[in-house]
Amino acid sequence: DCLSHLNSNTYLTLDAKAKIKIRILGFMKKCEEVEEKTKIMNVKYDSSTKLKFDKNSVLSNCVEIRNSKEMGRGLFASKHIKPGEIIIIEEPIAGVFKNSNWMFNCNYCFKRCLSAIPCHKCSQVIYCDETCLQKAFASHHTMECSLVYPLKEDPTVEPTHDLALRCFTRLINMMGIDHYCAMVQTYNESNFSFDIKSNYLTDSFYSIYALDGNETKRTVSNLFFMHCTASMMVSLLLLNEYDIPSNFLGTVGGSLVHLLCITNLNSYASIELSKYTGKSSNNTVSNRPITFDSVALILCSAYSLINHSCDPNVIVQTYSGIEVTRAIQPISEGCQIFTDYGVKFMSHNKEQRCTHLFDQYQFQCQCHACINDWPKYVSLGFNKLFI
Repeated sequence: DCLSHLNSNTYLTLDAKAKIKIRILGFMKKCEEVEEKTKIMNVKYDSSTKLKFDKNSVLSNCVEIRNSKEMGRGLFASKHIKPGEIIIIEEPIAGVFKNSNWMFNCNYCFKRCLSAIPCHKCSQVIYCDETCLQKAFASHHTMECSLVYPLKEDPTVEPTHDLALRCFTRLINMMGIDHYCAMVQTYNESNFSFDIKSNYLTDSFYSIYALDGNETKRTVSNLFFMHCTASMMVSLLLLNEYDIPSNFLGTVGGSLVHLLCITNLNSYASIELSKYTGKSSNNTVSNRPITFDSVALILCSAYSLINHSCDPNVIVQTYSGIEVTRAIQPISEGCQIFTDYGVKFMSHNKEQRCTHLFDQYQFQCQCHACINDWPKYVSLGFNKLFI
C-alpha cells in the first residue's frame, strides 16, 4: 500500500521517491525477519474476537433505560450485576483526535496503526487501509477534507466543536440535507420517549440528536458563544461550496448549536494503554509505571445515558476502537448505574468536585461521597486503606 501510494504521489521528485522506496523496502525486510523469528518461537498472534452481545443491542440484558425524578433518564440494573460484568459494548457514534494522536490511529475506526495510508488530498488524517479510507470518505471526510486546516489553525476551535461538525457531516451524508432538516424540524425533545419503541440506540438520527444538551441551564454568554461557533461552521461549509438551500440555513444553524451543546456535555476521552514505553531492543523500559494515552474525544449514545456519582460503580475502557463499560462494584437489582464525569472522591476533594460539576454540567452532586464528605485516598493513613 505504501509503495503504491508513493508511485501515485505527484509532489515528490523521482530522487525523493527513490530514497523513500529504499527505506520502505528496508522496513519490509526487517518485518519479514521478525515474522520468521516469531514462527520459530511458535508464537501466534491471533486476531482478537470482537466483543458483542447475543442480541442486536449495545446494552446487556441486565440493564435498562429508565427515568427518575431526581436525575431524569439513566441506566438501571434489571438484575444483580457482579463486579467485572460487561454492561455496554458500543462503537463511538463519532470521534475526533486530540493533539497529535491522529498520527498513530486510524481516523475512522481509531485503531492503532503503524503502517497507515494518508488521505489523497490532506495530510492530517491516516487510515488502516483502503477500506477505512473509503468508509471515512462516504461517512464524513469528503465534506471535512477542505475544512481540516481552517479548523486546526483556529485557536478558538475546541475538540468538541470538531466533534459536533463530525456528527453533522455523518448525519447529512447518511440522511441527505432534506431528510435531516425535516427530522430536526419535527423533533420535540419533551415528547421523545427513551423506550424500546423509540429505537433510540439503533436509530442514526435519534442516537445523536436526542442526547441532552442542557441548553435551558446554560448561561447567556455560553449560548451566545455556541451560536457564534455554529455561524462560523455554516460559513465555512458555504465557502467550501457545500450546497445548503437558503430555506434550510436557519435549521442547519440551529441544529449545529444543539450538536455543539451535546458534544460539550456528553463527549469523553477515549484512553488506551500506551504502546510506546521507550527506546530499547524490546521497546520497553524497566521500572517505568504503566501509562495511558488519551487518544480521541468520542461520543457514545448508550454511555451518555449514565449519570454521575463521585463513587462510580462502572468504568469504561477502550479495546481497539470499541468502548466497553463494565461494573467495578456489585450493583443490586433496581439500582442506578453511575460513572464519573472527570472527578471522583478518591482523587478530588468535595469543593473541587462541586466546582467542576456545576461549571461544566450545571448540577450539584448528591451522592454518598458528597453528602458525607468522604476524604481522598491520599489523606488517609496507609493502614486505614487496608483495614
